[in-house]
Amino acid sequence: MVAATHLKQPNQPVIVDGSGVLCFKPNLIVKMMLDGGRFDLKAIKALPNILDEDRNQFLQLIGFSLAECAEAGYIATDDIAQEPVEAKDAKNPSQPVVRRKKGGPHYRPNLIVQFLVWSTPFNPNAIAQLWLLGRVSGDDYRQLDQLHGMSVSFVEGREYDARKRG
Repeated sequence: MVAATHLKQPNQPVIVDGSGVLCFKPNLIVKMMLDGGRFDLKAIKALPNILDEDRNQFLQLIGFSLAECAEAGYIATDDIAQEPVEAKDAKNPSQPVVRRKKGGPHYRPNLIVQFLVWSTPFNPNAIAQLWLLGRVSGDDYRQLDQLHGMSVSFVEGREYDARKRG
């Protein structure tokens, strides 16, 4: 099996924002963790031992435009499918699956997202409440579990449709 660090992180779908700019569909939970946390983009940029691929994916997850991502220098925009989709129809991609030394298959984490999950005042119950209230989508919640490196069996066994859980 390929080492986790050699599996490409997937790209977020490209959408057109309210100003007509091509940007990446944000994961609202990740964006809220950044906005409500103790860290800003400058602090996150300074984190050691983070692959550029994780940095690029993080910028996509918080809804950066294609131009902003290219300017950050982590990605060439010609590597991105630039045909936008309707925001309401855009589905988050799945993370690659890796096998850990102990345990079954897990999703490859994004180390920046893991860092935010561990270090923000948000807790799992608060995120679940936002989801149950319909303030964040089940698609974003599923993606957060994958970005955090949860096991495949955990994610597949969890119900992400709030109407079925509530």
